[in-house]
Amino acid sequence: MAAPFNRLTQRCEAALIAAVTGSLTGYAELTGTDDASKTAPNITAVAENTGEEEPIGSGNYRVNCRVTVNSQANDTSQSDHQNNVGTVFDLLRQDDIDSTLSTGTSDFHCIAVRQLGEETENTETEFSTSILLDLYCASTDL
Repeated sequence: MAAPFNRLTQRCEAALIAAVTGSLTGYAELTGTDDASKTAPNITAVAENTGEEEPIGSGNYRVNCRVTVNSQANDTSQSDHQNNVGTVFDLLRQDDIDSTLSTGTSDFHCIAVRQLGEETENTETEFSTSILLDLYCASTDL
């Protein structure tokens, strides 16, 4: 039996983390629902919300997601951080990313991925760069 649809956001997070697992040495890979400390350095995937079922009766939803690379400024230069961001974001920009995400977790199928942009927030202690994605997906294996 498939998990309830209210778990779709957690499935998106798990699929995104699976796609980037092992890409950066020394970086923890976390989801928004992890209880682990979110202290940098880490890669964090957060699925923020789902829209309406589209089309009605299909079981398909658009889920707004964010994957963030967080680096400690005291031991990572800005250029090294940007190289790390490139490594992670390149994995999420592959032509077959929807297929990759579909195999990242059970009872989940990603139909399409739309890139919405990037955001950067730097402080004295941390560099943080995010890619914003819109996943069109279903909480089932298709």
